[in-house]
Amino acid sequence: MVSVKPHLHMAPRAYKTRRWLWFLISLAAFFAIGCVHWIDMKGGNALFAVSILRSLGEVLSGRAPLVWLWILAPSLIGWIIVAGAVGWCVQAGFVLLLSRHEKSKPSA
Repeated sequence: MVSVKPHLHMAPRAYKTRRWLWFLISLAAFFAIGCVHWIDMKGGNALFAVSILRSLGEVLSGRAPLVWLWILAPSLIGWIIVAGAVGWCVQAGFVLLLSRHEKSKPSA
């Protein structure tokens, strides 16, 4: 005779996104990516953030054509999206850890 285990139901649990934590972690990731990633620029290596900001400054001051914004925009948008995704994932991990910690606290 085959024993059948009762069907276990797992109720979904909603976790609340902590937007302030997501923002702070994303901001830190934004700066970290900009300060860690090196690119080849004009025959030398430069930090990603420095090269983007320098190029953006040249466009805004009029030393570079406005068309350069179409070249800078994908890099800047990609940088923001990656930082936001990293921030959201790390924030979600913190929320999961904090919810476990709150569940394991003895009630008074």
